[in-house]
Amino acid sequence: MAVMGGKTASSDAALHQKADKLMEKVKKQKMDKKQQDLQKKQKKKMGKIALSTKLPKAKAFKKPDKMKTAMGKTSKGVAAEGGPFEDRKLKRKSPDTDNATEKPSKKQKLPAEKKAAPGGKEDRPQLHELKKKERKVVRQQHTNKNYDLAVQAKKIWEELRKQDVSDAEKQKLCAQLWKMIKGKSPELIFAHDTVRVIECLEKYGSATYRNALFEELKDMIVPMAKSKYAKFFVEKLIKYGTKVQRKAIFHSFSGQAGQRQGDGAAKTSSTICDKALAVVVQGYKIRVGQIRGSLPSRNGRKRGGKQTVFPEHLFFRTQNAMEMKSQVRSIKIFAAREGSPNKEGRRSTPAFKENLLKPNEKNVLQHSIVHRVFLDFFTHAADYAPRSEVIEALRDTVVHMVHTREGAKVAMHCVWHGTAKDRKHILKSLKTHVVRVCVEEHAHLVLLALCDVVDDTKLMQKLVLSEMIRSLKETAFNPYGRKVLLYLLSRRDPLYFHPDVVKLLQDGDNNNTSKKDQALRENELREGVSAPALKLIADNAEEMVKEKSLCFLVLTILNHAVGDVRPALEAIVDLCQRPFQTGKSAESFHIVEQASGHLVVKRLIQSDKERIEKGQPSFCEMLLESLPEGCLKSWVSCNRGSFIVVALLETEIPSVVEKVKKELTGCKNMLGKSSFKGAEILLAKLK
Repeated sequence: MAVMGGKTASSDAALHQKADKLMEKVKKQKMDKKQQDLQKKQKKKMGKIALSTKLPKAKAFKKPDKMKTAMGKTSKGVAAEGGPFEDRKLKRKSPDTDNATEKPSKKQKLPAEKKAAPGGKEDRPQLHELKKKERKVVRQQHTNKNYDLAVQAKKIWEELRKQDVSDAEKQKLCAQLWKMIKGKSPELIFAHDTVRVIECLEKYGSATYRNALFEELKDMIVPMAKSKYAKFFVEKLIKYGTKVQRKAIFHSFSGQAGQRQGDGAAKTSSTICDKALAVVVQGYKIRVGQIRGSLPSRNGRKRGGKQTVFPEHLFFRTQNAMEMKSQVRSIKIFAAREGSPNKEGRRSTPAFKENLLKPNEKNVLQHSIVHRVFLDFFTHAADYAPRSEVIEALRDTVVHMVHTREGAKVAMHCVWHGTAKDRKHILKSLKTHVVRVCVEEHAHLVLLALCDVVDDTKLMQKLVLSEMIRSLKETAFNPYGRKVLLYLLSRRDPLYFHPDVVKLLQDGDNNNTSKKDQALRENELREGVSAPALKLIADNAEEMVKEKSLCFLVLTILNHAVGDVRPALEAIVDLCQRPFQTGKSAESFHIVEQASGHLVVKRLIQSDKERIEKGQPSFCEMLLESLPEGCLKSWVSCNRGSFIVVALLETEIPSVVEKVKKELTGCKNMLGKSSFKGAEILLAKLK
């Protein structure tokens, strides 16, 4: 054991020694590196100055032969007479004579000895000596030849856009600005700063300056529409330009729609197209008639969309086609040609499919011009072209189209005519977007279409209804979200849904995919939403009953929901139990005297017979049992309260009628003196 311990101790010591040597070596390398870095910095500061003289190349030294001395030994370093060491001593020159005879080289001259010409490079400040802002100015002057012009123009722009400047002063500034940028606007329009100057001139300048600007830039409309900054000037042209100028802008887009939506500038240029085709939607105060008048034909507004689908549309623009009213071939005619056996139709088929499916990207699908293209396809060309391929391409991204009228209709066509697998993909694409879709004007129609055709109601409840239920209050308090709830509870009720909406939804009734019975589908979806809806009323009874827009939702839930309605009815009865006093402000009205609250109570009483037939509790009996004594007498002192009592008598439920008459004993004289209509009708009922 001792031997083993000695061996381990000696090995540990050796390892420690090796480690110490390595550490010293690393430290030495670091020190050498630091010294090298310092030397490099010093060289950069001081500059490289060449040596004053070049040393002569040393002659090759030959080792002297071994000479044997008298002692018989070899002598090293001792030269014989005339040996090489003696020659080097004789021929060596002193440094004084060397400096006197050799001419100084050009590199030996110091910078101080140079005579700098006035205004030369040596007088200019070096770039590294300037401040950060000064360096920026110097770089811009070198890279931008219009830098000085841009600086002066921006100074005028700062004054021109002030609100307190008079119109006369603005015109003077516009004149100065135009004089400055005249002929150079094509060079300035694509810069982020000077484009704002030109936009300001378009906005505040007179017709003369606007026309002159348009003449200089009319050939650059499409490149400007694709530009990150110049696109805003195109918007200004659309807004402030004349009818002729807007027409020219539209014609400049002719034949470019497919290219614009396929390249990287799709988001920029498609926005311009949207503004050119629907300026009113973008907030500009120009009438639709003015825009239509600026277009080449009656259907000219749609030409940009048509070109996206078939770039060869000019190929079909024959003489007969020009005589037609539309003057442009529709997608229906194009699709009919596509199926034709002739050479022209076969040539257009690949481009038709390729360009139709090309804009299937999120940033492109957000624009209405693309939505119009797909809607035209589903409306006109679906019988001629393969509809399933388009639906399969759109099913995962159609959620990005539903915010417009045309996009929502495209999504509805995908839902109606897609396979069960396509519908499943569409439902999954709505994940995390359900509430947002519910509360949008056009998007909520897609959910109504899904409620009509999806056979897998469990998947519908899992992906759509569950997310909607988590934000049920937000959905119910929104006018469009409320429509979705009403559709789930009372499908296509004419009281809540306009005939045009019903007619639109009926287009999907004859689809070839849905197999489940419609009544069974309705009941399954109604069961999925009934319990949360009843709980919503129980928790927010006063807020919902007294709100005019929500009172009909309350009635629909209580009349059509499946499940226990007692908690919701009790919440409304609790509101009726509160002490009644006339003459209060509208905000503190009793539910009986308040307009929407009175309507809810009255309708619940009128539908009590149907509720009893379904086996649900009677609202009238619950109300009369909970009301304190003398409460009905206070109600008949107002017009609306009298009508509620009349509704109780008209139920023809014996127990209810008997209790009401007993409660109102001795009220005939008071009713006879009242002047409102409800008291008159109630008095007739009591007699």
